[in-house]
Amino acid sequence: MDKPITQKQFQDHCRENEATASQLEKLMPLVDLIPTLNEIVENQKATVYMGRKVLRMIGYISAVIGLLYLIFQFWKEIK
Repeated sequence: MDKPITQKQFQDHCRENEATASQLEKLMPLVDLIPTLNEIVENQKATVYMGRKVLRMIGYISAVIGLLYLIFQFWKEIK
């Protein structure tokens, strides 16, 4: 740690930093996508939630209709 660095080592270090900085500049547009991706995920969660609710209601309605149909069939058989 106490050794002084040479000019060549310093220049090599600066070149590596420039390469890293240019790669980071290419990745910066992806950071702007994070809020959009979060919104898409939230919309998907809401869609799945509502879909499950709708399917549950359809199940209840079909069960009631099925029971009513069986009651009427049974009533016809008895008469």
